[in-house]
Amino acid sequence: YQWYKDGSAVTGATSETLSALASGSYTIQVTNADGCSSLSAAQTVTKNVNPTAIISAGSALSFCDGGSVTLTGPSNMSYLWSDASTSQSLVLSSSGQVGLTITDANGCSATASTVDVNVYSVPTLAVTAASSTSICQGEGVTLQASGGFSSYAWSSGATNQNLIVNAAGSYSVTGTTSDGCTTTSSAQSVTVNALPTAIVTNNGASLLCSGLTTTLSASIGMTYLWSNGDTTQTITISTSGSYDVTVTNTSGCSATSGSTLITTSQVTVPTVVASGVTEFCEGGDVILAIPSGFASYTWNTGSGFSQLTATQSGSYFATVSNTDGCTVNSDTVIVTVFPTPLTPSISYAANDTVMASSIADGNQWYFNGIMITGEAGTTLRPVNLGNYSVRIIDSNGCEGDMSAMQFYNSIGIVDKDNLASRVNLYPNPSNGLVTLELGAIDVLSIKIYDAKGRLLNELNSCPGNCRIDLGVFEDGMYQLVLMTTQGQTVTKAVVLQK
Repeated sequence: YQWYKDGSAVTGATSETLSALASGSYTIQVTNADGCSSLSAAQTVTKNVNPTAIISAGSALSFCDGGSVTLTGPSNMSYLWSDASTSQSLVLSSSGQVGLTITDANGCSATASTVDVNVYSVPTLAVTAASSTSICQGEGVTLQASGGFSSYAWSSGATNQNLIVNAAGSYSVTGTTSDGCTTTSSAQSVTVNALPTAIVTNNGASLLCSGLTTTLSASIGMTYLWSNGDTTQTITISTSGSYDVTVTNTSGCSATSGSTLITTSQVTVPTVVASGVTEFCEGGDVILAIPSGFASYTWNTGSGFSQLTATQSGSYFATVSNTDGCTVNSDTVIVTVFPTPLTPSISYAANDTVMASSIADGNQWYFNGIMITGEAGTTLRPVNLGNYSVRIIDSNGCEGDMSAMQFYNSIGIVDKDNLASRVNLYPNPSNGLVTLELGAIDVLSIKIYDAKGRLLNELNSCPGNCRIDLGVFEDGMYQLVLMTTQGQTVTKAVVLQK
């Protein structure tokens, strides 16, 4: 046997079979024992080149968790990947070693070198709040990023793992691992609630007098806590102190007001001191006094002095004030003024031998202005020539005005010559000076008595017409008693009004 390739003998190819290792046209010449030869028909052998197997990566073979890489084999082949998939491309998102065998159209196969895919692990990044994310103005909340990252970048620009937030907004953080992998957390929303308005309104005075109160009101909120422990919106204050209120709104936010100062002022109740008895007769008085040391005094009569002269019955008290303007009423003193008894008149009874007072009780008789001891009855039997009068002294010891003097002579004839009608006195009432017209009556003396029968003055002479000055006396009723040279008495009444 002799093999030929492309017409050339193949060296050493003398066996019945031949392994064709190269492309070409192969024939064989067979020679028998007789030396006869025959050449076969040609057999064409085609040797196909194996395909080149290579894995192409569309991106880096090392990437972060969540990423992927696309591996691709050569075109126009059939494929068998190490995971048994048969598509040209393979998308990988996990670590591992990947192999590929390709087969071309001639059925020639090649196996590519394996590639290693490395996926970097990225921890879960979460944001947690150390407290409620609904905060009050002026407060803060700490947002904490989970660990495992080499660096952090918050949406606010901060780079710490923990972020203190005091402004409303939505906050997220991006963490970067040592492999350079990043992940961003979900957003954490922070709400900032407005503080309530905390204002205290004083509806009264800041200076409280003893016994007075004021009302403090807080601005509107949901709950209230005053510095004195009260929990209502409005409180009533009667003691001194500094008061503030903490107001909490529906968001749970609180604000504390400024302090409102309340002061108190107390006035000691004074005692009215009377300088004498508080029960006396009309015409008398008593001085009522309040101790010194007060800023002002006002009596219930309207007087504005510390002392008051009381001349009328009534209840007397004073309102005093201190320098703070606080007032208090003193105790009350009752003053009783007994009225002046009525002025009696004298009449005659029993054939003009007995004088009778017009008033039954309290009589005291006088002779020529001098009290007659023991004569206190309603009637009097005169025994001496002269002027008799009577006044009333009541059970309270109050003396009334003296009656008009009644002249008595021993024979019971009273002014039989009617001298009183012959004496003129004017003006009457008078403002001081009075004139007496005596005519032919000779006057020995003129005595001036007040309404109580007291002798005030005596004139030893008076011409036919004389003027008498009563201006030195107080207003009231006066009796002018004229004694004639014949021993007769003439009484004239005059009213003094200045």
